[in-house]
This record gives sequence, C-alpha cells and structure tokens, in this order.
Amino acid sequence: MNGPREYPATVDELPEIDRAAIGPRVPGGRYRSGYWGVTYRVDAVLVGHAARKEIPWSDLAIVETDLDGPNAGQRRVHCTAWNGKRDRPLDPRQYRARVARLGMAGRSTA
Repeated sequence: MNGPREYPATVDELPEIDRAAIGPRVPGGRYRSGYWGVTYRVDAVLVGHAARKEIPWSDLAIVETDLDGPNAGQRRVHCTAWNGKRDRPLDPRQYRARVARLGMAGRSTA
C-alpha cells in the first residue's frame, strides 16, 4: 500500500522539466513578459504543498506583481513555463547564473 505522495520541498528537488519551466525566475528578480508586454517582479517561487495551495494540480507556482502596463500593481499566481524566445530577465547576469546552476546551457529555455 502506498503512503501519502511526497511533494518537492525546494526548487532543486523538482524534476528537470519543472525547473526548466521556472527558468531564471527567482524571488526579487525583474523580468519582461513577451506575451503580455509588461515588466514584472517575482515575489515567490512556490513548490510542493505551497504551490498546491495556490494551484491544486501543479507542483510549482510563480507569484508575481506587474510593475507597469494596464494592471500595474496586480498580483498574479500562475505556472506558465518560461519561454526563452519571448521572455527575458532585466538582469541578464541573473539569467546566466540560474541557467548555469541548473545545467541548462544550450537548451531552448536559454
């Protein structure tokens, strides 16, 4: 008989596909959404039980606040994957450090 499901407690415990979906996003980081055309700040990257409180079917959740655009100041929670072709960090050093740490250099998220 199986016990309760074990959920990841940290980003590093997530499967590679989920870490790639988070991409370079870290709390406090500022990014430009190519889809929405707004700048936003990541307030939290939630995983496991914390993520499932926000999005019951996801092991990860990104909490962010729009910094400009029509909904400046709006808080949003989602699990949309990072798209390296359309999204970009406002501090590229942050992006390179995160990609290097996750060993994702040369992948489509870069």
